[in-house]
Amino acid sequence: MLKNINQALLPELLKKNFGQEIFENVEKNQHVSVKGFAGSVPTILVAELFLTQKKDVLFIIDDKESAHYITSELEEMIGEENVLYFPETHLEPYQIEKTQNANIVLRTEVLNRLNFDKKAKIIVATASSLSEKVLKKEDFKAISHTIKVGDQLDFDFTEELLNQFNFNYTDFVSEPGEFSVRGGIVDVFSYAYEKPFRITFFGNEVESIKEFDIETQLSTGKVNDFELVSNMNFAVSGSKVSLLDLLPKDSFIVTKNAYLTVKKLKDFYEKAEQKFETLSKEIKHQKPEILFVSDEVFLQNLEKFKVIDFTSQQLNDFTTLQLNQTSQPTFHKNFELLAEDLKEKKEEGYETWISFSGEKQKERLESIFEELNHDLPFKSFKSELHEGFVDYELKVSVYTDHQIFDRYQR
Repeated sequence: MLKNINQALLPELLKKNFGQEIFENVEKNQHVSVKGFAGSVPTILVAELFLTQKKDVLFIIDDKESAHYITSELEEMIGEENVLYFPETHLEPYQIEKTQNANIVLRTEVLNRLNFDKKAKIIVATASSLSEKVLKKEDFKAISHTIKVGDQLDFDFTEELLNQFNFNYTDFVSEPGEFSVRGGIVDVFSYAYEKPFRITFFGNEVESIKEFDIETQLSTGKVNDFELVSNMNFAVSGSKVSLLDLLPKDSFIVTKNAYLTVKKLKDFYEKAEQKFETLSKEIKHQKPEILFVSDEVFLQNLEKFKVIDFTSQQLNDFTTLQLNQTSQPTFHKNFELLAEDLKEKKEEGYETWISFSGEKQKERLESIFEELNHDLPFKSFKSELHEGFVDYELKVSVYTDHQIFDRYQR
């Protein structure tokens, strides 16, 4: 049977001190630029950083599509509960009408975990998502209320609180910001979670809290408490801050391209300034510096953290580290070519791993090799790793089945 990536590949790479030089350098020099990397190596290194350092990691990605792939990779490596995706709520400045409700929930979940959960986590973000400022900790707490089993809560107080937090009464909750009441049960969909909660009262005491599925209305598990959080976009705040301001001081920041991130923030902020000048003066709009993060503010914040950057265009004060890696070779479903490559790698002392999305793909490749009369040793693991690579220093090859079979990875 296939083992998943965390049970197979990661421990082996840790034994080989895969990221040790990088981690030691960032501790010593604060800002490190890594060159000569390939494939999904940055994601693997972020997983290793999280597992070995046990600190929060903000992983900044170039674009939304790459961020989704990387989020999936990390969830498989270290568990879904340790990975948070932080999206943008709208693509253009001052276009609140195009806000995506699902993205507000994901952003609120990140802020909720940063404010109330001390456990280490990885946050995956893009330059677009970092361009929007967020509520300060004290302001976020003002739109939050912890409800836990055993609380003495007046039933009327609960309904009053929901109204105060701008939650809408409905017969059945289906999206964040809604609640329903029947008998001694309150269903509520907080903005900090992807599923709603069912609160059962016994008199004025919270007897139980269950997460439930909106389609089936069936419970998906009990919890001891949860944060009732309002829509943070409607919160009145004197000032907002960059997400980086909320990170613990000992956090790591990893960027796929810090230079490009800075450029995108600069472009977005300039667009916000131009848009602000065209807005109606009859309505009072908040200035760009209140709502958005400029490139200057981002760079100032970056200085406070240990940073690992993966790019060819480094920022000035970064110490450079050179890896010796290449991307997975292209085989175009030529299995004789693959067999030849694997034989050469074995003769040269390489350890080869192949990532499979499932048992069927592994069996398919094994049967092809059997038909070609090749008995090729390789280690396999279950993973949706996005891109394979070859490391010439450690003599490790990591290939993916979807690249071998020229199959599109969703």
